[in-house]
Amino acid sequence: MPFAILNCSSSDPDESGNGGGTTTSTSSQSASSGNSSSSSSASSSSSSGGEPATTTTSGAGGSGEGGSAGQGGSGEGGSTGDGGSAPSEDFALASTNHAEGAKFADKYTCQTAGFQNSVMPELHWTPGPAGTKSYAITFIDVTLAHGTPSQANGYHWVLYNIPATTTSLPEGFKQADAAQLGAKQNSNYLGPCPNFGSTTGTKTDTYEFTIYALAEDSITITGTGTAAVKDAETKLEAKHLESAKLTGTSNAASTR
Repeated sequence: MPFAILNCSSSDPDESGNGGGTTTSTSSQSASSGNSSSSSSASSSSSSGGEPATTTTSGAGGSGEGGSAGQGGSGEGGSTGDGGSAPSEDFALASTNHAEGAKFADKYTCQTAGFQNSVMPELHWTPGPAGTKSYAITFIDVTLAHGTPSQANGYHWVLYNIPATTTSLPEGFKQADAAQLGAKQNSNYLGPCPNFGSTTGTKTDTYEFTIYALAEDSITITGTGTAAVKDAETKLEAKHLESAKLTGTSNAASTR
């Protein structure tokens, strides 16, 4: 069979990875009926006919383009970025109780039992990339927290120092469950409630669960309540191996 030989000049520069860069995670869109699971994936692909579209998520210290991995960790024609191993291609966060991008069911918001008694949906995720020693998860009303100006009450919940061996949290996760895991949280889960103080759902906000794979066994978060969640987001966004998101909307209303 004929084949072509490429003559590569040694003077041609090869591309290097953006080592140590901040990871940006983009969630995939996947919806299914009933009690099916939806995930936010780190792999890069797209399809039609109901299959989820996903985008590439970069981990800190990813390997550079332009070469295959060779003995010792670097391949000919390419170089490896500083700061860590190549990112996992399938790090994803999902729930059996909520489809990616969908409206949160009333049970998981303040609508049914009030803001303080929101039930957290089940969460599960694929193992993080090589070097993962713990996880942290935030739940944020991005409409408020990332708006201009940022509003502190958009920072709902953070759970951190989750052991690397843990890959799921049960529906209705509470403080006792966190203590059993050896993890810490700022408070019990506080679900979506964009119309708190009202009986009508005139306002709809967007919410995100974000999971972070970390290279540390534990981290320190300062502050309490919403301040702790904001501090966590700042620290986690600045330093993590990889992240994934699960998003949704809500127009829940409650006066309690």
